[in-house]
Amino acid sequence: MLDGISMATASTLRLHVKPVSSAGSTTIQQVLSSTICPNKFTVVARAVDFFPFLLEDACILRCTKCKVDVHPLLQGCPMCDDMMGTHCKWFYCLYIRLKDNKDKDITLSLCGKECSFLQDVEPADFRYDAAAFDRFLAKLTPVLGNLREVHEAWSKNEEKDIDSPLMRFTFESWNVGDGRGYGLLGYASL
Repeated sequence: MLDGISMATASTLRLHVKPVSSAGSTTIQQVLSSTICPNKFTVVARAVDFFPFLLEDACILRCTKCKVDVHPLLQGCPMCDDMMGTHCKWFYCLYIRLKDNKDKDITLSLCGKECSFLQDVEPADFRYDAAAFDRFLAKLTPVLGNLREVHEAWSKNEEKDIDSPLMRFTFESWNVGDGRGYGLLGYASL
């Protein structure tokens, strides 16, 4: 069982797969092997997992002055005594894992200024702002398919087949220390 972007064996995932042409696309293996960075890629794949485990937790409160995460109940930063929350702002902290028809997977970030996928949906405290969460879900659900229900089943130690649509994803890469980061730019239905 996976627990949100776990590194469990990807072959344990049960997917509904339909053959599709990937003409004009790159495989995930080609992306991972690319020596050019930054770079932009297009792959045909489907979402097979996301993190955090609950989408209601996809935003974090962060002090822009101290650069530390702040507990949402505090509403202000105790490090710089910003009890009015002047420097505190909500940011996305969300990742999805894609898998292609070659059984290779890659984790993409949906957060940070590098990623444009969610730029038109403001981050917020989704546990208390139902309207913001609905806008967020409307943007994300076409990509995730039934993954929220899969996570719900996993939380009850049950199995549920993943049924997410095969899509054409466009994302970019950037250097992160000795590795690479990948951020989702957009997607198109097939």
